[in-house]
Formats: sequence, C-alpha cells, structure tokens
Amino acid sequence: MQSLLVLQIVQIYIWGLSVFYFYFISEHGRKQKMALPSDPIMLLSVVNLKLRDFYPSLDALCDDMDADRDALCKALSAVGYAYDAARNQFI
Repeated sequence: MQSLLVLQIVQIYIWGLSVFYFYFISEHGRKQKMALPSDPIMLLSVVNLKLRDFYPSLDALCDDMDADRDALCKALSAVGYAYDAARNQFI
C-alpha cells in the first residue's frame, strides 16, 4: 500500500516537471526570450543585471535577445546612462 502511494507521488512529481518544461521551454529545446521592458529605468535594471550575470558584452546581449543595440543605447541615454565597455554596464 505504501509503495503504491510512493509510486503515485513520483508520477505526480514527474508530471509536474513535464508541465514546467512544456510552459518554460519553447519548441526545439530553446528557452523563451524575455522581452525587454519599455520603461527606461526598468530597462536599465534588467540590462545591467543581464550584463553582470549572463553576457560578456552588450553586443552579445543584443545578439542573443534580438535587441537593437542603437535603440537600447538611445533609450538609456535619454535618462542619462551610457554603456561603459570596460565595466560592461550602463553608468
């Protein structure tokens, strides 16, 4: 009886993992790309976080996220920030 209960729990757990995979991984096994925010301050926060944690350069971020580098720089320069390649962040 207990082994049947354990088996059912494991099946539910595996089902949960498959649902998670279905919703968060797109077809062909690629992760879904998050759209960049339109608010410049939120954009600054997201871009600097991604540059710090995931990307070695702004070009790499833009290539991976299909973002327009010039438009990104223009949006952030409108609120007083410029990209510093040495620090790999907008300051």
